[in-house]
Amino acid sequence: GENSTCQSAYSSAIYHPTPALDVAINITHNYKWDDVFNVTMYAFNPMSSCLQRIMTLVTNIHCRPPLMYIDQGSPNFEIPIQFYKSVDNTLNTIATINCELTSNTKKRWQLYLANSTTGELIEFIPTMYVFDSWNKPQLTIPARTFNYNLYVAWYTLTMWDPTVLDPSWPFQKRGMTYFEITKTPLVPVIMSNAVSKVTRGPPQEVAFQPGILSFDPDDPTDKNFTVAYSCRMLGETWPTPDTTPNPVWTKGTGGGCFGNGPGLLAFTDPELILLGSDFVSYGATYEMKATITKDTRTAFAVGQVAVVSYLPPVINVSCASVALCTPTENGVAINPSNRVGLVAACVQDCVDPVTYNWVVADGNDVPFPSNPLHFPLGFNNEEVSLSTQFFDDNPSLTIIHFSITATGSDGSVGNSVYFMKINQKPRNGSCNVTAPSTQLALIDHFMLTCNGWQDPDGTITDYVVSIIDADNVVTTILDMKQGGVPPQVGTLVLPPGVFNISVQVLDRAGAFTTVTATSGLQVYMPSQAALAAADITGVIAALRGSGDQQLLNMVLLAQQKVADNAPWLAVDANSVKNLTQDQINQRIAAKANMINDALTSIQQNSNLDSLTNINIVASMLASILVAASKDHVTIQTIDTQARDKILQISQNIGARILKMDIATPEDLVPAVTSIAAINSGMGLSQDKSGHRQNGQCVAPWSDVENAESLDYSVIVSDVNMVVEANPLDAVKCNVMDVTRERAQSIVPGSDKVLTDVQVKMMKAYVVGESNTMSTPNGVNIKMGMLKRQAVSSMTVGTSGAAVNLPENFCPSPNCTGSTPLGVVLQEWPAVSY
Repeated sequence: GENSTCQSAYSSAIYHPTPALDVAINITHNYKWDDVFNVTMYAFNPMSSCLQRIMTLVTNIHCRPPLMYIDQGSPNFEIPIQFYKSVDNTLNTIATINCELTSNTKKRWQLYLANSTTGELIEFIPTMYVFDSWNKPQLTIPARTFNYNLYVAWYTLTMWDPTVLDPSWPFQKRGMTYFEITKTPLVPVIMSNAVSKVTRGPPQEVAFQPGILSFDPDDPTDKNFTVAYSCRMLGETWPTPDTTPNPVWTKGTGGGCFGNGPGLLAFTDPELILLGSDFVSYGATYEMKATITKDTRTAFAVGQVAVVSYLPPVINVSCASVALCTPTENGVAINPSNRVGLVAACVQDCVDPVTYNWVVADGNDVPFPSNPLHFPLGFNNEEVSLSTQFFDDNPSLTIIHFSITATGSDGSVGNSVYFMKINQKPRNGSCNVTAPSTQLALIDHFMLTCNGWQDPDGTITDYVVSIIDADNVVTTILDMKQGGVPPQVGTLVLPPGVFNISVQVLDRAGAFTTVTATSGLQVYMPSQAALAAADITGVIAALRGSGDQQLLNMVLLAQQKVADNAPWLAVDANSVKNLTQDQINQRIAAKANMINDALTSIQQNSNLDSLTNINIVASMLASILVAASKDHVTIQTIDTQARDKILQISQNIGARILKMDIATPEDLVPAVTSIAAINSGMGLSQDKSGHRQNGQCVAPWSDVENAESLDYSVIVSDVNMVVEANPLDAVKCNVMDVTRERAQSIVPGSDKVLTDVQVKMMKAYVVGESNTMSTPNGVNIKMGMLKRQAVSSMTVGTSGAAVNLPENFCPSPNCTGSTPLGVVLQEWPAVSY
């Protein structure tokens, strides 16, 4: 820097005129001996100064500390990462391993409360075993865990292998970031289910309940709102300024809702319940605006009531799931990527039979034709589904009015309406895949580039990549986060085969556009020599050590597929028919060990913080078990260790899904399909290892090799008990006994995961919707919400399986043909229990 300034502050310092002072400087220093050194940098000017200290390890060992940083982290407490309190928040790391001796690492997150004025640490926050991801490369902080404040997150990545590295040498890298937990905007709701408009007659109540229905996402149970009401007749303008409150219960002769003029009302209770006769006149529509305030946050919601002189049917209407419709100040926000399901019921003054009619209109109440493609379940039932085809056919729409009209047999007409704001999809971009010249599976890197994408009303967050094979099986392989300077570039590692590659470009609110990045991409099997030269085991170890879960998952998937198709690795019956039994056993054990290593990698690195990441992990497990389900030899690659790991991962997946808000049943179709494939493979594996085959006990050879780790019962259970004379047979039979014993917990545990996710999926249906799913290893599922008369006879799968219910069957009292029933029909290739 400048010599005189440097000397005034550090008189003993040796001045170096070069390199020139700049924002980025490379300084070289040759160390004379091995040790751990602290390199301290001081930066100062006449106004202030700061310092940073970096621990530097100098050694002749062929291992360096890893390179690592926290993605989009901020070491500056004045500009921390901003996180809303009400949502799960994730800190991601990016690391590279540079050590010839080992790729094993230890990972650890530490959290601290910090002083928001100085950034100094105030208090340590227990993290180990408190957060599920405390020792993973991505830390997920569950919603509502921390109060509004400034925090520091430290991540430590340490090379750890005491057999080759002295633990006292700190081969580690630490990174930190400040993050701030901030207030989430209030969610204003003025009428039940956030409906926008209702119809009421003279003696009928209309309830405006902003202080009860509105909620603070940071603390949903705390209803400590300050409420203000304003009202006007539709068509009137709000007064400016609006500071003089008008009475509610005294009718005047002027405008507004009660004849006292439009504007602020002299009423501040959490709810305001009015009769149709309380309004100034019939045949008009009135608009009530409620403003809610809590601490520094303010929001408002608007609701309309059409007052008529007769008694209309009163209709209760709601969105089919909470996540489908997000309350906003002027209605609800919806995603055009989701079908919109609404549920209605006549609850008062219903003169039967009541007929229904659903209508979608634009923001000016001009109705769209009732196209059957837009209303796949019809538009004359109590429940309705508006398909995504409607939004595809009307891409420029930003507002719709979705209404239901109920007409009683006496001719009385009631109406309820949702004003819906359509979140706009990302647009104007492209994605493409650049293939290397050799296009080898597992070994080569394919480059995905996405550029030019724009979101008209928000922020693009993710690029979700899926491969579609020749059998039209879709596998999600990558969630590439938006970040940095365009274009967005990601690395793909692919399995062998011919694929179309699609990319879902998502915005923050969940709307997405799907594009095809490439079609008919041929990915070739590597040769045995090329595979050996690539050292895939070392690649996986490095990725596992660094914590690159996205690339790791792709490599693991490709590795499994290559192993299933390589003639020198495959374990299916046809591939091993000319091998000796010892050679078959060794190949089975090698594949089983590969599967166990992959499962350990998933356990140690995968973070189930989003439905996309859940689908990636679930499809990985499904791929392993589908391949294992091929025949009586491949099924032996799933051993007792693998089953325990698979169950644990599956249970973590199920528990995470249960905590998520799901918008539509389609959101869970990939997860349900994968879990069914997993359970099928688990059932086939236990069936193979849990029963004698032709009088002989059959066991995965990896279990035989690890027999000493399994309990061995010496209890004589019966006078006719068979005791194998051959010790190897005795070991195999013990594996069978252990398999049967563990199945008593594994089977119910696996089944519960699938059932829980299906129940979650069931709650998002509207009556008439159903899904049909199948897995490559023989599971067929039909499920949906159907009327009783539609489930008298049902088929599932392609083998002719059917269920016929007795004519008087119904699981609930007072059941009729129109009673809705949740139905799950499943066909399995084996008896899983």
